[in-house]
Amino acid sequence: MKEFSLDQHPVDDGVLRLAVSGEVDLANSEVLAEAIRTAIKKWSVAEVVVDLDQVTFLDSSGISVLVAGYNLAADYGVAYFVVNPHDLVRRTLDITGVLTTLSEQP
Repeated sequence: MKEFSLDQHPVDDGVLRLAVSGEVDLANSEVLAEAIRTAIKKWSVAEVVVDLDQVTFLDSSGISVLVAGYNLAADYGVAYFVVNPHDLVRRTLDITGVLTTLSEQP
């Protein structure tokens, strides 16, 4: 089991990359939710990229946070992408029907 962590990296002008690692579940999904909300509402970024490359597990609360982030970004006119889901996380997002929506780029 890999412990949850979240790193925030400004990538480019107005772009924020949230690098998530470990297990995203009910115990810690609010940390991710708050980071997404803060980036969109307070920092006025143009784009949020949630990088799941190092995520090993994602439960329904994590999926809910990712979808809520997508909806909030749409409300604020912010581009929002979930990138690099692997294995179980990718399958989970695909089975729940949100993979394509969350990972589409213009």
